[in-house]
Amino acid sequence: MIWILGILLIIISIQFARYRRQIKDICRQMSFLEEEQSNKLVTIQYATKEFEDLAGHINVLNEKCRKQVWEYRQKDERLKEAIANLSHDIRTPLTSLGGYFDLLCDCEEEQDEERYQQIIRERIRTLETMLEELFTYTKLQNDAYVLELQKENITKIVCDNILSFYQEIKKRKIEPDIRVEEDNVWIWGNQTAAARIIQNIIRNALLHGSGELEIRAGRENRIYSFECSNTVENPEEIDVEQVFTRFYKSDSARQAVSTGLGLAITKELTERMGGTICARLEGNCFCIRVEFGIME
Repeated sequence: MIWILGILLIIISIQFARYRRQIKDICRQMSFLEEEQSNKLVTIQYATKEFEDLAGHINVLNEKCRKQVWEYRQKDERLKEAIANLSHDIRTPLTSLGGYFDLLCDCEEEQDEERYQQIIRERIRTLETMLEELFTYTKLQNDAYVLELQKENITKIVCDNILSFYQEIKKRKIEPDIRVEEDNVWIWGNQTAAARIIQNIIRNALLHGSGELEIRAGRENRIYSFECSNTVENPEEIDVEQVFTRFYKSDSARQAVSTGLGLAITKELTERMGGTICARLEGNCFCIRVEFGIME
């Protein structure tokens, strides 16, 4: 009996030594992976189901960590680029303001003076719009911010805000195709937010479109939809999956002064009002569609 116990003790000791050696080896591999940021997988020398499961779980966690680090670095690079672009976009109207103020002070012709004043006012409005977008986006990222909702006449909001772009559309010599149902439709929403949604979508079409503008709005069963379409010169530069991402700009859009936050704000406001928003690209036609549930 004693010699049997001795043999069992030896076997257990050997197994324990193997387990201990394997655990040390796994720890060594983990230290290497941590220090070298390597893509190497953790391997085992002593194949048991338990160690195989352990190594498998460790490798899955390592892969998730590597993916998270990669995504973080990508986001960090995009954020740095966006901040640089935003700084440039803010600096551009500021720089031109200084130049036009100098010209205004030195000019002697009344006609030139009026022209410089108009340009200065336009530059100031551009800065106000950009700063307002930054403020709004920051506010929407605060979890404590609550958008007050109530019964709103979406038909009136849409019509009023389309009309507010009349002068700008005329100035750009665009003949828009607008079809909006006149019957009053009510939704659960926020008047200011709804107006901002419509304004941002139309402004985006005017800023980045290439001439043609089409607007459709009305009731579809229990849904009220607003759809704005415009032609674009370089559709291949537009990533439809990214248009609602903060600071997103296609290459051609970089020619225009904007924060790249307009559509991100639009998406956030739409979802806070219980609506949905999507974008699509059909040939050289870019379209944004918003839908809200109707109150009966």
